[in-house]
Amino acid sequence: MKRSRIIVIIALIVSSFCLAQKKVKTHEGVRIGGIKQWIGANSTNDQLPLLLFIHGGPGFSSRSYSKSFMKEVRRHYIVAQWDQRGAGITEAWSPDAEISLDILMKDTEEVVTYLLKKFKKDKLLLVGFSWGNILGLNYATKHPENLHAYISVSGLTNGAVSEEGNLLWLKEQVAKKPNGMANQEVDKIQLPFNTWTDLYYMRKWSAYYSGVKNAEHTFPKQLFQDWADLWMPIFLKAEEINHSSTITELKCPYFSFLSRLDHVANYEEGESFFNGLKTPDKQLIWFDKSTHEIPTDEPEKFSSELIKIKDFLFN
Repeated sequence: MKRSRIIVIIALIVSSFCLAQKKVKTHEGVRIGGIKQWIGANSTNDQLPLLLFIHGGPGFSSRSYSKSFMKEVRRHYIVAQWDQRGAGITEAWSPDAEISLDILMKDTEEVVTYLLKKFKKDKLLLVGFSWGNILGLNYATKHPENLHAYISVSGLTNGAVSEEGNLLWLKEQVAKKPNGMANQEVDKIQLPFNTWTDLYYMRKWSAYYSGVKNAEHTFPKQLFQDWADLWMPIFLKAEEINHSSTITELKCPYFSFLSRLDHVANYEEGESFFNGLKTPDKQLIWFDKSTHEIPTDEPEKFSSELIKIKDFLFN
């Protein structure tokens, strides 16, 4: 009789535990910054820590490429994504929305506040990829109390110095491995960038000499021209930001994912910023097989490192 009662009690406890854990899969239009913006979240368990991934660009949603690493990460986090104004579904819903760097930073604050309230969390992990590091690091300096940690992935930290280092490296590669078109186009690049074509030549040939098999396909000229109409002024303003001089301390743990093949956000500048930053805890993780696109170049390692961070912080 006693044994049967124990079995019933155990069964009730397990049942209650299972009921308390719910899968998360939301795709919502949320009023952020006065316009309708897309926010999605996905996880196997709503009791897991919350992670917000801020995509790069600017102007390019993460929804398509996140599939390469999402499946495993969502077993360990509630993974939230957000299409920034001017990108993805948000751009389709609000095509005429006003866009500036300051507005995007304010949007980031509203998105974090919304997610914490929605999932009843005190804190989240914030991940800023590439351009997303401009928004993410700005938030982390202002509101570290809301973060378990900040994670920079191929993060832009000092645009001017980064581009100077990249152009120097690119000219060295052209000298070592001459290419008629590369010689002509790289020679035209001016810093700071005067036009979108300067940026296009820099990114296309940096990809080519980094080993990208079809740089022309990966960086189509028309894409840059279309993108520049809206985003070039905002990008140039972000390029003026020098986090190395303005941010010397972060009051939450900091993790930096870098690759020595990254010649978009120059890895040497990223490493220099990491070394000079004072934090409660910090770790630098290298990705040896990636270019700038760490999440898609090494999705398994990217997922694994995010999971290791969760274990480090919570176990």
